[in-house]
Amino acid sequence: MPIEEARLRLFPPRLLSVLTDYPFWKEKKSQVKALIVAQVQLALLAESTGGELVMPESIEEVIENSAAIARSINSQYVVTYAPKRPLKDAPAGEMRRIEVSSRRAGLEARGARRLIIPGDEPEK
Repeated sequence: MPIEEARLRLFPPRLLSVLTDYPFWKEKKSQVKALIVAQVQLALLAESTGGELVMPESIEEVIENSAAIARSINSQYVVTYAPKRPLKDAPAGEMRRIEVSSRRAGLEARGARRLIIPGDEPEK
């Protein structure tokens, strides 16, 4: 969601409004920026881990989506990754693709499909 759209959703325009409390306005503006940054970070986290971010626009949408979200949470599985070549022998930055399959028909597997080998961070 673009930043301007998020701001308009949080603070819809009004016909007339005069705000004379500058410290309050400044704090509110910083809170909006922090909220938008947190939303972007959460969206990136969901995308990079194969998850899904649900941002409902109304209470009715929350109620409609709650059953699907509960089913998704209730049907979580833990899958382990056992590489043929040890991770400690892999060069930094190597990307490995992970394929997930199931014998159960109709099972939808969602998750991160790649693993990037972290490198040694330079000392500061």
